[in-house]
Amino acid sequence: MRNRPALKILIPYLAGIILADRFDVNLIFLWFLSVICLLTIFFMYKKRWLSLSSAFLFVCFIVIGFMRYEIDMIPPRNIDRVVYQDVGVYGTVIGSQKERSGGSSVLIDAEAFPQYNPYIRMKSKITIRSWTDDSLSERYRQGDTIGLYGRLTQARNARNPGEFDYRKFLQRQGIFGIIYLNDEKIYQLGSGGSVFLRWIDSLQRKIGAVITELSSDYETESIFRSLILGEGGDVPLDLYRAFQKTGTTHVLVVSGVNFAILAGCGYWFFNAIRKYVLRIGKYKTLLEKEIITYIPVFIIIVIYLLVANREFSVFRAFIFITLFILSVIINRDRDIFNILAIAGLIILLFIPGAFWNAGFQLSFVAVASIAYLMPYLDTQLKKTKWFR
Repeated sequence: MRNRPALKILIPYLAGIILADRFDVNLIFLWFLSVICLLTIFFMYKKRWLSLSSAFLFVCFIVIGFMRYEIDMIPPRNIDRVVYQDVGVYGTVIGSQKERSGGSSVLIDAEAFPQYNPYIRMKSKITIRSWTDDSLSERYRQGDTIGLYGRLTQARNARNPGEFDYRKFLQRQGIFGIIYLNDEKIYQLGSGGSVFLRWIDSLQRKIGAVITELSSDYETESIFRSLILGEGGDVPLDLYRAFQKTGTTHVLVVSGVNFAILAGCGYWFFNAIRKYVLRIGKYKTLLEKEIITYIPVFIIIVIYLLVANREFSVFRAFIFITLFILSVIINRDRDIFNILAIAGLIILLFIPGAFWNAGFQLSFVAVASIAYLMPYLDTQLKKTKWFR
């Protein structure tokens, strides 16, 4: 790991997150411990005790990972006075999707208050879930402001050792409440958010309309929506189970392949335009450097990131492609493990609970395995007469 500094940081930081999920430690003590570690590292570095300072730096990153996870899991203020009460809720839509088990859901960044005392407020992400209405994800888009009255509950926690803890799963994403819709009415208080978000939403709808027009049946449409837009909830349950039986559900997500194809085609197209303009003798000073080609490519992949359903595989692929482009621009060696570690660090710094998401784990393990095994397999295949 001599030339992989990001990996040296990721390993202890990740260890801290894992330990924080198993043990509960007072945050004040953790802050005190981190300060002691930093002062010790500074002292040892001054004394040129490099081995000891490296060991304490390792411990320091463990403590930082521990603290970051603990801070993210702190429940919102007044949660015990608002949950399991009839409440009023209003907030901004930050996500919506169809559910494969039926119905649909909307995720909002909201404020909730009990109807008996509107001065008690709880700020948190809240999921609004309907078991029968499939249109929530179509009626309410990112940036819309909505409100409703209903009963705020929490997901069921694990009741037996080893059982899946759905409550903790949601809390790791910052979701501390659920409202299940029966006859409750949702009021739309505002729409659209910023002009840019409205444009992204419009682009997403247009791509969806093109997919619908070109598809021969609903199953085909649902597969293409999942592959291109990341709308996996549209795939019918029986079709999804067929993919499960064949072990190919991983193809029903937006992944690095999408970004690689988009970036590759974009680079080829804009580089061809750049060379053509240079041949006719225009803008030589501006276009003589190949770096200019990467600017529109980067803009395209940013737009695609916002259009696609932002799962962890999408973020990993976006960060990976972005770092790869940056390494080309600044002419640095491209170590795939270091780039992968940076992508993991960026995601875990913002969402430390992401580590426990199966999509996050499979996404990174799959890419790391390919990167590790491919050079060996390539060498072995070249030794056989069939691949010479």
